[in-house]
Amino acid sequence: MSLRRYLRLAIPFMLATMTQPLLGAVDTAVVGRLDSPVFIGGVAVGTVIFNTIYWLFGFLRVATSGFSAQSLGQNRPEDMVCSWLRPLCIATLIGLTLTICQLPLHRGAMAIYHAEPDVARCASQYFHILIWGAPLVLIHYVNLGWLMGRGLVRHVLVLQIGANILNILLDLLFVLGLHLAVSGVAAATLIAQIFSFLLGCHFVLRQIPRSMIAQHAHRIGDPAGLKKILAVNGDFFIRTLCLMTMTNIFVARGAGMGSDVLAANAILFQLQYLMASLFDGLANAASVFAGRSVGSRNRAAFFESRNVAARSMCWLGAALALLLLLGPNLILRCFTDLEQVLGLCRQYMFYLILYVPAMAPGLVWYGLFSGATCTAPIRNSTIAALLIFLVLVFTLIPLLHNHGLWIAFIAFCIARSVILIAYWNRMVAQSFPQNLQPAGHGT
Repeated sequence: MSLRRYLRLAIPFMLATMTQPLLGAVDTAVVGRLDSPVFIGGVAVGTVIFNTIYWLFGFLRVATSGFSAQSLGQNRPEDMVCSWLRPLCIATLIGLTLTICQLPLHRGAMAIYHAEPDVARCASQYFHILIWGAPLVLIHYVNLGWLMGRGLVRHVLVLQIGANILNILLDLLFVLGLHLAVSGVAAATLIAQIFSFLLGCHFVLRQIPRSMIAQHAHRIGDPAGLKKILAVNGDFFIRTLCLMTMTNIFVARGAGMGSDVLAANAILFQLQYLMASLFDGLANAASVFAGRSVGSRNRAAFFESRNVAARSMCWLGAALALLLLLGPNLILRCFTDLEQVLGLCRQYMFYLILYVPAMAPGLVWYGLFSGATCTAPIRNSTIAALLIFLVLVFTLIPLLHNHGLWIAFIAFCIARSVILIAYWNRMVAQSFPQNLQPAGHGT
């Protein structure tokens, strides 16, 4: 596999991944034009609620992508059908459960965030409109993952970018044109979710003939297949819980160090989020090629996928580190002009440079393991990394303050990468059981 072929898949995946954070920013910017900060607060609280819910169930896309890529390598119609229908049923069940349980979900969320009455009222409007889109969003994750696993990058880009553009246009129409305020923002997002759901189903059904679905639909209840997909999704769910725990602790401990430190950490964390989105694109492409190799039992192609992904990771990591070294002031001034915050950002920028080599291998290998649907190591490495993070947070922060917090975060990233890579030989043996030679000889 050539580097060019890999990048033809990875670059569109990067673009698709990076369009998602744009939506929350646009929603906030549009309501920011209204005459009260209450609207911004309501949308912010509502956005955090749904981001938390959907982040928890983001495993549906990742797991579906791995099974879809493997079905392409296996070239068996029944596997192609089941790689979509099984996660589709799970997504529908979870989505309907969220919709049915919307009242206790709403009460719990409002109790957690303790918003002022006017902000809580706006957040409630936002919540009660968008909760009806929960099944559509989760099914969209399945459609997106399935299309990514098949390497259908144009479909993925049209789905992601098309929905985002529609959402932005409807935001402007409903909020600034029709003056619907928070309800307008929520309605715009819901319509964009309906659009994504319908278009995604259309794209998938163009690839899977209805006759094939009718012929093989009975196989979705196969016990072995169900056990596998539930195990994979469970591992990803635990991984996500660990990541959420780490992120929330990082933010909460930083908030206790004053508003300037909190602001500096928020800016640097936003930068690491953008960098992680780029490496996610590489990981998604690695997942597709790894899944195809496992499906076709092509061990040599699997190692070739790893090598190309590793080279791409090194080039991207070097470029990002160089950018952070040479142009920190230009980058940071895109976020704030407050000198005290900029000074703190420069003080902690070193950790962001360390973040690149600490995090990148873990994310790219995460893509390879995901494509092979060998997910227990992903779960285990994240749990172990979280435990290390917790120990360092409670021991280093009293001594080093915010430096201790960042050291704990970098240690979390290093631990994820090192522990996951340590599982490599075991994963290769599991994915290619017929091949008895050592994993290092697969190139």
